[in-house]
Amino acid sequence: MSNLTFLTESVRKQPIRSNPSKYNTSPFRRELEQGADGGMRPVGNFYPWKALPVQWQDVETGDWVVITKGTIVSLITNQVGAGSTLRGISGGLPDVNASGSIPVFDDETVAGATYTALNIDSSFWGYHDNAAGLLIPANGGTGVRYEYSADDVTAGTVHSNADLTLVTADEFVDTPINTPVGVAFMDVMQDIRGKSINYNLWNSRYGILSDGLIVLPYLDYGDTSALGQSTATFAATKVATGIVHAANDIGYNAVYKKHSFFYFDSTADDATAQAGSRAGALLQSDAYGKFVGQGAGETQSITEAKTQQTVGRLLYTDSRYPKDQLQAVDTYPGSGLQGTETHGIPAFIYNFVVDAYTGMSLLTTARHVKDAVQTGTVGAAYIQVDVS
Repeated sequence: MSNLTFLTESVRKQPIRSNPSKYNTSPFRRELEQGADGGMRPVGNFYPWKALPVQWQDVETGDWVVITKGTIVSLITNQVGAGSTLRGISGGLPDVNASGSIPVFDDETVAGATYTALNIDSSFWGYHDNAAGLLIPANGGTGVRYEYSADDVTAGTVHSNADLTLVTADEFVDTPINTPVGVAFMDVMQDIRGKSINYNLWNSRYGILSDGLIVLPYLDYGDTSALGQSTATFAATKVATGIVHAANDIGYNAVYKKHSFFYFDSTADDATAQAGSRAGALLQSDAYGKFVGQGAGETQSITEAKTQQTVGRLLYTDSRYPKDQLQAVDTYPGSGLQGTETHGIPAFIYNFVVDAYTGMSLLTTARHVKDAVQTGTVGAAYIQVDVS
């Protein structure tokens, strides 16, 4: 379909005014699942692990998200080994007869941050008996160190250990290797049970998607051709290290908290191996619940078999945008909607690229984002989740 031609965007007689801050609202969060019938969601209700670092803040309610929708997740259940730091007061979910407690609220009658711990099963603020596990991001079978930031100080994140104190910025918590059980199909909020007596999200239990079609943004960090802008510093060593953030993973660090995505290195293609970006490739989680091709170095042999870490299959990638003349739909700056503001690029791709390119100090105008999409550097990845 041919494009409609309008006046050039560089000529304006009036300035554009941003919306007043008092009208700020949470960005539109589209449905993750594709298709009329959705996917398969196993029976079960789960809470987030209480010691998870926060990722981003909902501007409407002021509450914090700990797992962004589209993140590959695992579960901490009663089968975590007795010697693990994820059991009992350390934040796990023990057997009923083992009991256990969790940090619930900061005692306002005592100076300083002193959290009170209550029984998991007998307390009003404990876990509901329908909850069988605690959600935690999958890590690709690699023990991962989570880092706490200044946001965790603001959010009042509590240590996973028994000292009942709040975390401080730049502290770490180590977690064991795990296996994926599905994908979070909605944003998972921080567990603040009992933090305030009159306001709680503590009864919010979450499900997972273990079989269904989802669509996420992708980024090919091996493609350095788009407008001469190199994306090589996006995640060149992320999977290889998997424990701490490498200093040159600046693009990844700019987006991994707020976005779920699929990333790969197209330069890994050769005659005997297929990169995880090719149609039909098996996918797994990286160290922080993001989608990567299964196998060493994000490449896999043609005969690659499913493993315990397999979370699904890449159906296809698509960068043929804009579609259906959506670039001509008039949208106002800051709307977050697909249209003139995004040059017809879907908002979930556009916002991901802007955040990633900002982190890498690259140009982020609508034209540059559109050109990056049309060169195939970024786009939409259609993924068949299949944890079976």
